[in-house]
Amino acid sequence: MRHPIRYLFAISVLSLLTNSFATDLSQSTQNHLSPGQSVPVNWSNDGDPRWKLIESATTLFSFKSASDISDWHPQGCWKFGLEQSSLKTSDENILFVTGDFLSYPNDANDRITSSEITLPRLPHKYNQILLTIDETYQLESDYDYGNIEISSDQGRHWQVLDTRTGSSVSQIKSIIDLTWFAGNTIQLGFRISSNSTHSFAGWSVGRCDLYQTNQPIINSVDETDNLSTSMVNINSQCFPVIFSNVSVTFDSSQVNGLAASAFHVTENNIPQTDLFSVVPPDSNNGNRLADIVFVLDVTGSMGEEIESVRRNMESFVSTLISSEVNCNIGFVVFGDIVYRYNEGNLYSDMATVQSILTNIRLGEHGIGSGSDEPENQLGALAVANAMNFRPGAQRNLILLTDAPSHENDGVTTYTTAQVQTMLVGSHSILFPIFDTNDSRQIAQYVTLARATNPTGTYFNVYANFNAIISQISSMISNTYLITYRSNIPANVTQIRTVVIQTAHRDQISTCSGSYNPNSAPAISRTEQTLLLHTQSLPANSPVVISVNVVDNVTPFISRVSLYYKNLISTSYSQATMNLSGTSYTATIPASSIVWPGIIYYFAATDGQSTTTNPSSNPTTFPYTLAVSPNHSPQINFTPPPSYSLTGGRNDSISIDATITDSTVIVMRSRLFYRVFPNLLYQTVEMTDTTNHRYHGAIPAGIATNEPIEYVLYAEDENCIATTIGTFDQPLAIQPSR
Repeated sequence: MRHPIRYLFAISVLSLLTNSFATDLSQSTQNHLSPGQSVPVNWSNDGDPRWKLIESATTLFSFKSASDISDWHPQGCWKFGLEQSSLKTSDENILFVTGDFLSYPNDANDRITSSEITLPRLPHKYNQILLTIDETYQLESDYDYGNIEISSDQGRHWQVLDTRTGSSVSQIKSIIDLTWFAGNTIQLGFRISSNSTHSFAGWSVGRCDLYQTNQPIINSVDETDNLSTSMVNINSQCFPVIFSNVSVTFDSSQVNGLAASAFHVTENNIPQTDLFSVVPPDSNNGNRLADIVFVLDVTGSMGEEIESVRRNMESFVSTLISSEVNCNIGFVVFGDIVYRYNEGNLYSDMATVQSILTNIRLGEHGIGSGSDEPENQLGALAVANAMNFRPGAQRNLILLTDAPSHENDGVTTYTTAQVQTMLVGSHSILFPIFDTNDSRQIAQYVTLARATNPTGTYFNVYANFNAIISQISSMISNTYLITYRSNIPANVTQIRTVVIQTAHRDQISTCSGSYNPNSAPAISRTEQTLLLHTQSLPANSPVVISVNVVDNVTPFISRVSLYYKNLISTSYSQATMNLSGTSYTATIPASSIVWPGIIYYFAATDGQSTTTNPSSNPTTFPYTLAVSPNHSPQINFTPPPSYSLTGGRNDSISIDATITDSTVIVMRSRLFYRVFPNLLYQTVEMTDTTNHRYHGAIPAGIATNEPIEYVLYAEDENCIATTIGTFDQPLAIQPSR
């Protein structure tokens, strides 16, 4: 099999890691050299700023003499320290070399393996673990390869870190990043592979050193420095407020700490300054949301990989939380059959997430052993893309599989191109983890990765999973969150092109994306449904629920669903809502209308995006209806007309309400608040001061001149709730003028 030629080394940690976990196949379609040549490689890493870091780095391990590698394990043509080799350098001993003197054998696939090396955990984010290698090679260009590899499971699986072919001409020093293996026990491997004809002098390896750097990279401005800005995603579900995640690199290194003044945003060539804000990486203003769906192949061969997800989930979530990311997590499992957990809703409670993972079993939900690959990855991705994502959240899909997908056949009607259109249209980011040695999987999953995430990142399913999860969490959190309120009227429904310009170190970089306002279905309850909340429903009588759903942009509404259950049931029932006049209706059967009440929410999909009402975490705060003889709590209060400012920030705002319940006690009363346009609410418990008079306060200092939105929430001992305002349509207090 012919392999791609050696890819160029990228200085940045992010680009390096992308190459480390998934060899760049972009050159695989180029013409190969004819056999029998060893062409010099025009390549240098002399300008890599990490060489400067090594000067002050801590040496972890050093292999520079025969005694240092006495417990390494050579296979096939690998030999220890031959002085006679034509590849010997003048200033270093050869530790090991391919072949006896002047050549390596044909049809080789031989590896020399290190003893186990335990890498330390890193105390700071800027610390790196770097491997440097003195080497010389002369190989048949495009047909014979030298691979530097790593294993973190005692040699069961090997991952390619770096590849060489052709001729280095003379000794070179290579530098390879092992940061993502920090805290793991690893083995290094040097593997040569050759075809059946032609061989050259081979590959010799001299001194090898492992370092832990102690300082961050500091770039100097010269002609090689480049500023780059990439739009990771754009989210218009809270239109007219727009959220966009942007990655900024300089000389391929992550740039943090830029002020809002470094960014300029236009929409259809019109500057956007209303409610404009920029939140840098590792910071939060209540809007850094990431919804993550794991799309898991649970056929028989995936046991070890599923176990890796279980082991690393806590670390994955902890990394996101420490980076000020509020994350929800969902699950889709598949073989030929596809199953989504929790009716497509994501979990906000991490204990529940871990419990779900603990109980996922191979072949569950009728999926079976999967001995008849391919599987239905494309169908699973379509289902995952239509999960119930929160408005304003960055949408991330993590695919874990070791097989190619069915495509436009008896198992699925989807093609790779169709799924790509769906993911791009929904601004979803896909991180595929698959067998990168399978050309069928490459054709499908690399295509989707490159279409949906700025770096086109993908991973080898047999690589270090802890490292993969660490990189994905880093990519999710290391972005600037840019927010603004569009000043183009909502009735202008054409596609909006958003251009974000970044200025840094006398350079300017731009990135762009687009959205169509009102492209996702919008759900609102009808007056008839709202009226049900003012009464107690008679038990054992059917109830008609209706909603209005608007979708003005293709693709149009394909399904509207009502999810409901009484408080005795453990799971929701689903009813398809049918269009009746201008609204969609469904009937909750009499058998479900039992004391003390029922809870419900809605979902509407156009096949590309799914919207729920309530829009965020609908199973956490669903709508509730009391069933006789129970009654809902009653809330009476007078909204404050405005809030006052002291020193440019709001004073404390008292919220007082009379809350009663005619049938049972008021169990809990809460005040939810947020500063517009923040997405997340904060919570204050309201206290019963006297005679059912409840008091809460919105704290001082949270707002300058923005509206403060809030919801009053009261719940009886049967978990039936009443709200004044809703989480999607809260009350608002304006600053005094």
